Amino acid sequence: MAEHAQEIKFDPSSIEGMDDLLSGPDLHTPGSDKTSPDLTSPDIAHWWTLPEATTALKVNERTLRRWIKSGKIEASKVQGTYGDEWRIKPGSEITCPPVITGPGKPDPAPRGQSSADSPDMPADLLETKIRLAIMEQENQQLKQQLQGATFRNGYLEAQLEGKDTQIKLLTDSQHKRGFWARFSSWFVTGR
Repeated sequence: MAEHAQEIKFDPSSIEGMDDLLSGPDLHTPGSDKTSPDLTSPDIAHWWTLPEATTALKVNERTLRRWIKSGKIEASKVQGTYGDEWRIKPGSEITCPPVITGPGKPDPAPRGQSSADSPDMPADLLETKIRLAIMEQENQQLKQQLQGATFRNGYLEAQLEGKDTQIKLLTDSQHKRGFWARFSSWFVTGR
């Protein structure tokens, strides 16, 4: 007689054959990942965090992340207390892109320049502030005029729509009745 085939029972919750996959680094222990440096190592422990680096380098955090991505500064991602975080090597040389000035734009003065280098700076500053105040006042007046014109334009458009609907409701005084209407009214009215 023929033997019956064995029935194989498949357990979908089985983890059989996944030993290599499940033997990865322990994510709950900092530094257990072999690809990221350990925070307890003396080198990485003194590196800057992102907020420390932004204050030290006087740049935005987004700019700092772009520099890390482009490789302008030396940084490493480590396992921190709240997940992965970037650590930046202090004193790393950063080459900032040069400021591009267009025609007619003066080159910006260096940041370290004091006001003692240019003695007529306060007079120029005062003159610039006065010009700025005058332009702001003119700008405010122009804004008020524009607002008034916008309101008047809206009012006139509303009036136009009202008149347009009134014109549509009026009967046309030049409209003559047709021949058959006049002919039939002759019989009805008894002319």
